[in-house]
Amino acid sequence: MLTSIFSRPVTPGIFSFLPALISCSAQVRFMFMPPFDNSKFVISRQIYDKNISIDALVQKAASDMPGFRTHYVSFPFYDGANITLYGQKPSQGFLHSQYSSTVSYNKNSANLIDVKDIELASKTDKFLSTFRRAHYGDYNAATKFFWFLCGLAPLALSVSGIYLWIKRSNFKRRKR
Repeated sequence: MLTSIFSRPVTPGIFSFLPALISCSAQVRFMFMPPFDNSKFVISRQIYDKNISIDALVQKAASDMPGFRTHYVSFPFYDGANITLYGQKPSQGFLHSQYSSTVSYNKNSANLIDVKDIELASKTDKFLSTFRRAHYGDYNAATKFFWFLCGLAPLALSVSGIYLWIKRSNFKRRKR
């Protein structure tokens, strides 16, 4: 057991109080932040051909990568970007997210540029693809609830640490 500068015993758990408090207060800050001002990101000119049918691209993606189901469409948001469809195939492993495979099309002509199938990716890419789903606990309701409880752990540790510290301090003052 360690001793503090006042010759009182200090438990190792007290050292986790400050990082837990900082983590909790950072989360509270983000909860009450003013809305994001996206007025400075307004695109003043046409970045892609507005005549391209997104429904046709979704159907084309299913034929360019057999079994592909689109879950998200990313429109070009800067000059070098193209239209990218993120999705998954039913045959991919359950560890991969619903955004792990992509099909990209030219923003002006809707021609196929690139197909990235997670089943054909390198082992490193497959490994990194599992992080999104693991990060959010997106496997089933039980894992989401477990992730929620883990998110409450810093708050519970902070509150219990403060309570124990106050209780111990009051007890020693009354004892004198």
